[in-house]
Amino acid sequence: MAKHLDKFTQPFRDSPIPFALAEILTNGSGEMVDLVCRFLNPAAAALLGLSPEDVQGRRLSQLGPERALEQLAPMQAVAFSGSSASFPYVTAGGQTLTVTCYQVMYGTVACLLDPRSGAGAQSGALPELLPGADLELNREGLRCLACSRQLCQLTQWSRRALLDRGGRAFSALVAPADWPALLQELLDAAREKRGVDHDFRLLRRDGGAVWVNLRAEILSTRQGATVFRGVFLDIWISTASGGRGRTCRRPFPGGRRLCGMRRRCWTGCR
Repeated sequence: MAKHLDKFTQPFRDSPIPFALAEILTNGSGEMVDLVCRFLNPAAAALLGLSPEDVQGRRLSQLGPERALEQLAPMQAVAFSGSSASFPYVTAGGQTLTVTCYQVMYGTVACLLDPRSGAGAQSGALPELLPGADLELNREGLRCLACSRQLCQLTQWSRRALLDRGGRAFSALVAPADWPALLQELLDAAREKRGVDHDFRLLRRDGGAVWVNLRAEILSTRQGATVFRGVFLDIWISTASGGRGRTCRRPFPGGRRLCGMRRRCWTGCR
C-alpha cells in the first residue's frame, strides 16, 4: 500500500501543512472500529505531540484510550463515499483542531489538521453543493489540497486525477495566459491578508476551458504558506469556436444564490 500512497504523501513530506493518511478498519457490518495511521508528516506530528515513527502503521486503539475513535467518526463516510468533511478534534494535550479530510483511495482518507484558534482559522466542510477547493500558496507555487465533487464535475476530472494534477502544481489546471494574473492576485491577497475575487479559465479534461470566478478566503497561514478555501463559480465555457455569454440571474439549485452574484452562461439559458 505504501507504494500506492507515495504520490499523495510526497508533496507533504516537508510541507508546513500538518497532513496525515489513515486507513479505516470496519467490522462485518461496515462500521468503523479502528483506523491505521499510514502517514504523518513532521508538522502534524508536532501538532499532535507524537513521533511519526511511533504511530505510522499502528492502530489508533494501540495509542491509548485518550484518543477517542468517536471524534473521528466523520471519516467513515469520507473513506467509503468519496465526499469530504471537516470536524473538530481535541488532542491529548487539550488543543482543538479542525480536521479537513477527503478520500484518496477507497477506505483511505487524507487529513489536513489546522488549529481552530488564530487569525484566518475557519471551520466547516468544503461546500459540496458548489465547486470548491483548498489551495496552498507557498514559495514553490500553488497546489490543490482538497476539492469538492462539484469541482470535479465542472472540470470533468475525477477527484483522484484532479488532486494528482493540481496537487503538484495548480497551474496545470489553469489556462497558461491566465496563470500569471491569478498567481499575482493570490500573492497580493496573502500579503494583504484579504480575500480573493478573480476571474480565470479553468482547464477541463476534454481540452476546453470554463471561465470561473474564484471567491476565496484565507483558511490558515504558517511558516511561509497560506491556505485559501475557495469556490469556483461558473461564468461561461470557452470552446475552440469561441462564444459569447450573457448575464443570467438563474438561481442555484434549491432557488438559492451565492452572495447575490450574477452567473453568466450560454445565450440558450432561460
